[in-house]
Amino acid sequence: MSQAAYSRELPDIIYLGMNPWDTIRQRAQHLATGLSGYGRVLFVDPITPSVAGALRRALQGGPMRPWGPLVRQLGDGLFQLAPPPGVPLGFDLQACNAINQRLQSILVRRAAKRLGFGRPILWIDHPLEADQIGRHGERMVIYNCMDNYPAFWSAVPRRQRLVAALERRVLARADLVVASSSGLVRRCASAQDVRLLPNACDAELFAQALGSECPEGLRALRRPLMGYVGTVSHWVDLDLLAEMAAAHAEADLVLVGPVENVDIRPYSHLANLHFLGPVPYERVPSYISAFDVCLIPFRCNALTADVDPVKAYEYLALGKPVVAVGLPELARYGDLVYLAPACEDAMGMLAQALAEVSQGTSSAMLAERQRVARGNTWANRVSAVAQMIQAHLDGPETREETSR
Repeated sequence: MSQAAYSRELPDIIYLGMNPWDTIRQRAQHLATGLSGYGRVLFVDPITPSVAGALRRALQGGPMRPWGPLVRQLGDGLFQLAPPPGVPLGFDLQACNAINQRLQSILVRRAAKRLGFGRPILWIDHPLEADQIGRHGERMVIYNCMDNYPAFWSAVPRRQRLVAALERRVLARADLVVASSSGLVRRCASAQDVRLLPNACDAELFAQALGSECPEGLRALRRPLMGYVGTVSHWVDLDLLAEMAAAHAEADLVLVGPVENVDIRPYSHLANLHFLGPVPYERVPSYISAFDVCLIPFRCNALTADVDPVKAYEYLALGKPVVAVGLPELARYGDLVYLAPACEDAMGMLAQALAEVSQGTSSAMLAERQRVARGNTWANRVSAVAQMIQAHLDGPETREETSR
């Protein structure tokens, strides 16, 4: 169903984001932007980090958080609320998180009132926001489960326990859960209504970059050029990337994206392994276009087992050979990507991808990869979730129809 086919617009949506709007563009920004075409959306940045954390990030060169609530309009029907930093230990102690969520709910209610929101839909991206439920006069609660959140904190048990407990509360109270992978659908099975809503890409934006001019920062690098786009954090297997770079000293390997919570100094001896940092979203397609082989070098663990990577669709939109490690969600594209079931299989898959590069990608393979990307766009995902929301608002009979 297209947006025009709706008899009425969706209600206003308070969208509680997991990451600030101005960070790397991900699922949340795409969905919130798309939903603003169906009804007004107030995107709320998380209240974390704390004051101490915000100062630490600022000293490290990260973006500075506002010290007072800031509301701005991002587009037609799309608004952002950036709250000030919260109290410390919000990830560690339920009492501290409850204080932060209470402070945030006050700011959200004020902003919503100023914008004229009435009986909104409450959209939650992270279990830490569980205490927001019931504080906004919401007519419906949606939980957008994008990751196995407790697995993020497997190395910090107290945080893992807190997030797991809060997620159980969200699942018990959500009217609708949309999960980005089949594994997450199974994890959320206790909720009353769980739907699969995979990740996607802006296929048109990325396909337009095919054959575009190589970014200046890549022009001096050697071919074949292997590349990764995305956040470099604990889920990225840096040892594997170092092994790839060492095994192909004749080539270069680049990582484009912010480095968070990992030490990259042990890899500085590799002259052909380059950490380029983040680039604006609109420039990402030209970087991928310049890659000969695209990489998704994730560690194999409970976190990545349930990941449906956005970058896979973006890579496919440009028809690129993709080497991915340990991502069961990509098995359905096994004929189009070089999927290594485990880390030890990755070098063999890379060899196959490099062989494709040397022989030249067939026009049929290029077209099929791009066809898959065109079938998995954010516009499609937004349309699907809008139908789910409308069905809930219309009642159980319509909801049953949309689930078929």
